[in-house]
Amino acid sequence: MKNKFPIIPIFINVFLMLAVNPNISALNNYNKTNTFKVADKNIFWFCINNDDFAVPYAEKNEQSNSKYISIIKIIGQHNNVPGSIADTAFIMFIQGATTGFDPDYDISKILIYDPGMPNIFSVISGSVYAVLNALPELDTVMVVVPLGYSVNSNVQQKISAVSIVDFPLGTSIYLEDVQQSHIQNLTVNPTYVFNMQTTDPPTGRFFLKFDAPNIVGINENTIEPVINIQYNENQLFINIVDEKNSTGFYDIIDIFGRTIKPSSIVYPGKHQIEFSNVNSGYYFVRFNYDGKTIVKKFFVN
Repeated sequence: MKNKFPIIPIFINVFLMLAVNPNISALNNYNKTNTFKVADKNIFWFCINNDDFAVPYAEKNEQSNSKYISIIKIIGQHNNVPGSIADTAFIMFIQGATTGFDPDYDISKILIYDPGMPNIFSVISGSVYAVLNALPELDTVMVVVPLGYSVNSNVQQKISAVSIVDFPLGTSIYLEDVQQSHIQNLTVNPTYVFNMQTTDPPTGRFFLKFDAPNIVGINENTIEPVINIQYNENQLFINIVDEKNSTGFYDIIDIFGRTIKPSSIVYPGKHQIEFSNVNSGYYFVRFNYDGKTIVKKFFVN
């Protein structure tokens, strides 16, 4: 059963009025940085760049390389416009959350119609928008999150990832602009500048893609297969080295998570697969061995 203590934002947006949970009223003397601490046995407190939250507490898994929560703070604002106001959205990966709207975790977005600021938000489904969207903890499968954006004046805009906290080492976070056919790695370049009109739809243009590396606990008795792939002239080359000589499965998906090539059996050794008549962009090969998923990425020109 899901913990009944709700996520409580204290300073998310001056336009968003929410009550403070009395369970956290006694918390004080914390640093306004990226801090995490247990407030009591039920509440876990954290602060991201002066935005404060109390969430249901769960023990960290000390046997894994991942931490209790991963969170990214994204802002949208007019580019190079003095006095413009930034809007903020959070996406958090946390134990106990689901991919749908979680009343215990997610916070609905209230759209603002101020010419001096845009709206940025996570799209959970349809017209269900969130200023904070909590999702299950990251694993080795890429997570795609639609990002909504709307403007109230025809001014050049920018999206910035101002905080990326506690993601597994090696995680890449991409922002895709479908309209411009552009993908940018926010972990390398955190700011994206673009043009948008007031008549543009608020959804369907931007997507965030979280590409976490394989996270496997240290076990001397576990030998993982070594997989290398290369794409060249409509051919995908796969080389699998597995000391256990196991049989596995693989499929190919696009950046939207859609299956391009259905699941097939794969054996250790070298394989050549025709992969043609597809749009240019990134694709992902998912290998499944002994219940573990290994994801490899390649690009089609």
